[in-house]
Amino acid sequence: MRIIIICCIIFIISSCNKVQPGPVVIDLGEKATATKINKVVPPITTGVVTLELSVTKGAKYSVQLIDLKGDVKYATGFTADNSLVTKQLDYSDVKSGDYSVVLIDIFGKEYKQRLTIKK
Repeated sequence: MRIIIICCIIFIISSCNKVQPGPVVIDLGEKATATKINKVVPPITTGVVTLELSVTKGAKYSVQLIDLKGDVKYATGFTADNSLVTKQLDYSDVKSGDYSVVLIDIFGKEYKQRLTIKK
């Protein structure tokens, strides 16, 4: 009986293989060759702003609103569907103050514009 139990244990252990997942593929999009904020309209706002961005079609970007201390107050990501992209963002829930609107591509290149929110 003992031999049967040992054989069963050996069989079970030998049949258990560690499952190796396939490689994880992360889509970084196209390599960004353009990362620029052309316009922030209006530069002094109560909250809603329109950004005109020069970007690379197919590349991934992040738009962030950063206060003077460097804290990110708002962030959104997108994949560019054209080389000229217009984004309307609502910062109405952010306190009055001076901020930077920052466009960052997936490789870390960034472009900043100043923005003042007055309520």
